[in-house]
Amino acid sequence: MEGSLLVTPLLLLVADDRIGTKEALERIGRFMQRILPGFGHLEDVYLTGGIGAVEGRILNVTLGLIAAHSLQPGLQTFFIRLIDMLNLLTLFRHQRWRSETVPSFVPGGRISTKRLNSWQGGRGAAERDACVAALTGSGALPESPSELEEEFMRGMTRFCRRLSRDPDGIGLLVEYLWSLYLEARYWRLSVKQGGVVRTIPGEELMA
Repeated sequence: MEGSLLVTPLLLLVADDRIGTKEALERIGRFMQRILPGFGHLEDVYLTGGIGAVEGRILNVTLGLIAAHSLQPGLQTFFIRLIDMLNLLTLFRHQRWRSETVPSFVPGGRISTKRLNSWQGGRGAAERDACVAALTGSGALPESPSELEEEFMRGMTRFCRRLSRDPDGIGLLVEYLWSLYLEARYWRLSVKQGGVVRTIPGEELMA
């Protein structure tokens, strides 16, 4: 990482034992804000939602910035689908768990944030379910957020497989990177559940 713009703020995490997580995130947020908008006040996000909320903010800002730029058509569609998937999962979790917090949606998807907000409280269920079906390829709405996430993963895998047939070669790269993500995700879930796995089941990667 020598010479990287991230060296200085990252070193603050370990350079002084007196610096806690909040101050480290505050300094990193200020530094990143000068490079990319939207990364400020990470310490406030941490105090209200923990490190998971910080990860969510970074992901949301990054995806929103990517979607705002003109990309190769297949790549653009991939990120639009990814944003729609994440937003629908966020909506589904809030509705299922009856969360009182205001959901934070990523801009840039085919489903606008205004439309997503209009579906809160159970409104627009038929329209919401049609959007879910378009991404999963299944007419049945899963019963839990975890099952919905799995269906989204399978739907995206099928999309990436179709994209890989494009002659420009971008699709092949996207499919490969997606398969790496699925593998990492599978291992993370296995470790979280206390399991030990030696192989990645074909259904997880290719269903």
